[in-house]
Amino acid sequence: MKKMVPIFINIVLYFALVAMIIVAPEYTTFNLFFFLGNLLLSLGLIFIYRHKIKSHLNKGLLVKGFSQLLNLFLIICILGLLNFLIYKNDYYVDLTKHKLNSLSKQSIQAIKKLKGEKLSIQLFSTKNSRKKYLNLLKLYQRQSNFIEIDYIDIEENLSVVQANGIKENGTILINYQNKLYRTLAKDELAVTNLLLKILSPTKKIIYYTVGHNEMSLDSKSPIGGNFLKEKIENSNYELKSLQLQYNVPKDAGLVLILNPQIEFLDSEINNLTKYLEAGGSALISLAPAFNGLMIKKVEQFLMKNGVEYKNLLVLDKLAAQQGAQASIPIVNNYADHPITKGFNDRTLFPISGHFNLMSNAAFEWNVIARSTPFPGSWGETSFQEVRDGKSSYNENIDYKGPLNLFLVGENKNSRIALFSSSSFISNQFQGQSNNFNLFLNTLDWLVREDALLSLDRPGFKGNLIYISSEQVNLVFYLAILTFPFLFFIAAIFVYNRRVNK
Repeated sequence: MKKMVPIFINIVLYFALVAMIIVAPEYTTFNLFFFLGNLLLSLGLIFIYRHKIKSHLNKGLLVKGFSQLLNLFLIICILGLLNFLIYKNDYYVDLTKHKLNSLSKQSIQAIKKLKGEKLSIQLFSTKNSRKKYLNLLKLYQRQSNFIEIDYIDIEENLSVVQANGIKENGTILINYQNKLYRTLAKDELAVTNLLLKILSPTKKIIYYTVGHNEMSLDSKSPIGGNFLKEKIENSNYELKSLQLQYNVPKDAGLVLILNPQIEFLDSEINNLTKYLEAGGSALISLAPAFNGLMIKKVEQFLMKNGVEYKNLLVLDKLAAQQGAQASIPIVNNYADHPITKGFNDRTLFPISGHFNLMSNAAFEWNVIARSTPFPGSWGETSFQEVRDGKSSYNENIDYKGPLNLFLVGENKNSRIALFSSSSFISNQFQGQSNNFNLFLNTLDWLVREDALLSLDRPGFKGNLIYISSEQVNLVFYLAILTFPFLFFIAAIFVYNRRVNK
């Protein structure tokens, strides 16, 4: 039996070679030398055991064994043909109870709006993460013959990546009617939302105020908003500047006021008020002013609508446990609202103030995001202590957490969103994609494009099991390689014993 071990090893190596060709065909050089090595080993074994092979031929045992191998080979060919036909036709069955591996009804309806027009999708991702993105995109492709998918490796095709301005892994570039759109394909909701916007007959226009030293959407500096501008425009919105002393244009879907530093005129506040009373929407982001606020009229405008802005710095000691500074509160929990439905990712709110809700509310306000409860966080009112690096909570002077970082208001006519941080959407935090996703969700809600802020997925009970890539590889090698080879060797051993009896 010991003399048969090299033969068993040679057979197992051939199966390993077949597995390598199927699983990793890109390693052509390795597979070629693997094959040549096995072939030389086979020729050597044939030469060593030539006398036994001759005796088995005389007995007819080798012919029987070859016949069995031929039958096995034919079975493998049939299975391979079936596998090829299934793969070629991309046939699949979703066996999950809640159809988690199928598209929702909204996504299918969005795809039907193509009406025979070609839509090309380019996926930009690393080789390691492309599978999860491609699996999602193929669900869309299965619903229409007019959807084409192409994959670009961002690590190997740097020139293509730079030419298209790709900055995030998992970005998809959609070409439809000779126009380009892009988004991060993090989930079905993101892709379907973009499809609905692309196929929408009208394009929403967002106006952003200028003239008050606001965040510059053209600046590429760390505190600028160039990246935010790209994200908004890639979401199929049109951005235009606005001098608020003139009337807000009738085609305005939303007015953005991003961290103003200079006082507004009375006429500007009046024009903003008229716009909201006529059914408009506004988004205002502020930030703590270490030398005192210079926008008293904006403060008064907010107070008339039921919100008081506190010029303080929110400090969160628990943020340090998650790898951030105390001045960068981290939010993991959100209020139940269409903006955050299904949104479970953490967001950062660096350099934040606090919004205090008043009783004379002209809007129905909802606090979407808060800092952690005291003593985890507090509102530091002494900016000198912050400068000296000696911040600590002072009773009756500072504010106890949780403090309001992000809230939205709504009445019969209009909607308002208020962020107590402006840095969270600046260029220096462009790596925090969840910040921008939350901001874009807010834009959708404000311009009433919130028909698809969530999908019609049913709720389900039970705990999800997350498997790491190392565990997936372990399952693969055990199920596809190790156990089959062990059973194969055991079968040869049993067969050999029966023959030798």
